[in-house]
Amino acid sequence: MKNCKKTLCAITATIMLLTLTACGDSQNISTSSDSSSSSSEYTSPVDKEPADDFNFTEDKDLGGLIITKYIGNETKVTVPAEIDGKKVVRIEDCAFAGCTEITSVTIPNSVKEIGYGAFKECTSLTSVTIPNSISEIAMWSFYNCSGLTDITIPNSVSVIQENAFYGCSGLTSVSIPNSVSVIKNSAFYDCSELNEITIPNGVTEIGDCVFSGCFGLKSVAIPDSVTSIGKYAFSGCSGLKNITIPESVKTISAGLFQNCHGLESISLPESINEIGGYAFSGCTALTSITIPENVYTIDHDAFLGCFSLTSITIPERVSKIGKNAFSDCIGLISVTIPDNIRELGYYSFSGCNAVVYCQGIAYGPQYTESLCEVINFFDGYSKFLSEVS
Repeated sequence: MKNCKKTLCAITATIMLLTLTACGDSQNISTSSDSSSSSSEYTSPVDKEPADDFNFTEDKDLGGLIITKYIGNETKVTVPAEIDGKKVVRIEDCAFAGCTEITSVTIPNSVKEIGYGAFKECTSLTSVTIPNSISEIAMWSFYNCSGLTDITIPNSVSVIQENAFYGCSGLTSVSIPNSVSVIKNSAFYDCSELNEITIPNGVTEIGDCVFSGCFGLKSVAIPDSVTSIGKYAFSGCSGLKNITIPESVKTISAGLFQNCHGLESISLPESINEIGGYAFSGCTALTSITIPENVYTIDHDAFLGCFSLTSITIPERVSKIGKNAFSDCIGLISVTIPDNIRELGYYSFSGCNAVVYCQGIAYGPQYTESLCEVINFFDGYSKFLSEVS
């Protein structure tokens, strides 16, 4: 009996001990849970590293890192000057291309190069800070950034490359510094809202189609430093009313002012020796123009469809008037062709009501094609005589 009591006591003691142990464990678990909850509530999240938003690679020749791709989701982006203690020196081709949510980008002075198409089609981009370390705006850099309204180009830039701001339809003004010497082809093509631009006295070359389709452009001052203006450079600038070409320019290039419907007057310097094809075609508001004395060629379609043109003086040195040169200039009353003329293109005065005077003979509108045949025949005959003599 005593043994049974001892056994019962031992069992009871063991059960009590297990119960106390279980309770102690339960209390510890609860305390741990409470502690964890308190820590979660008051601990701040770890700051994201700048490197997390970018893919990058090291280029030892450039002496730093190249941003190859933006992979973040921020709308306002600041490119870091350094990552892991190494300088960021270049933004690679197309690194931000198609990032349609980005509204602003700040680029540090450590960056020396911005690659081809780096920000193309960033359609929500409204502002960009370009540092003084950049020497050129690369091709297609801001292509179709339709939200961009204004931009300041730093005075370290010497070249604005082809198509750099092509299709930036929201761009209203651009400040080009004196450091820029060349504006390449189509740099501001189809910037339809651009109404103000200053070309500094340091630019020597304006490429083909640079301001083509800039409907909002009303006036442009071209400095004396410019020696070359490319083909179709101002074509389709329907808001352009007047413009002055400096003495440093020798040629009015093909299509230079084609379809500038609002162009009323233009001053051409005596340095001009050639007016290219389609140069003023479709300038429906142009009422008069003085062709400089040194011009020897008026090429095909040069004044095609200039409905408001009422008078024009063709200087004595002109030896060639191309096909359709004054076709459909319905306002022309009379034109005098110089004695020096050697080639008169067919349909030169087609659709005109003008009387054409040549070597003292008046040709009515119905006889201008006969005049072409006569002049071209005698020119060919003269060449034949010179060859056989």
